[in-house]
Amino acid sequence: MDSLHNLIFRNIDDYRLKAQDMKTEMYLCEAVLSKSNGCERALHAYNDACQKLVRSSQEIGDDYCAIRVLKKLHYALVNEMNNPERGQAFRHKSYLLACDTLVEMCRLYRLYENEPRAQMCQEEFSRSITCNHPPKSH
Repeated sequence: MDSLHNLIFRNIDDYRLKAQDMKTEMYLCEAVLSKSNGCERALHAYNDACQKLVRSSQEIGDDYCAIRVLKKLHYALVNEMNNPERGQAFRHKSYLLACDTLVEMCRLYRLYENEPRAQMCQEEFSRSITCNHPPKSH
């Protein structure tokens, strides 16, 4: 029984350290993205770092962390999508990635029977599209 207890706590500690490293990577990528002039590589690096943390959180059953990271990523992508200083291709890529994060956020909200929250996220995203006329694909 004692060894099981130790194993569980060791796994929790390992997850916390791994999550902290991934959060650091995410924040570094976020800083690079905010300083870039619409570099798609920076956008993908930030998206990938966030998605990596989401997957790791879900593997351990920490859906609360996964949703927080998805929300942070989603709103950052919406901001990039609506940033008039960014190029058309960059804004369109941000839009596509924001659609992906919206689907995943809504899936998690529905998994926990929080349909009103999923609906609210979809409505907010729809408003951000209508108000800001996202870039069209060519």
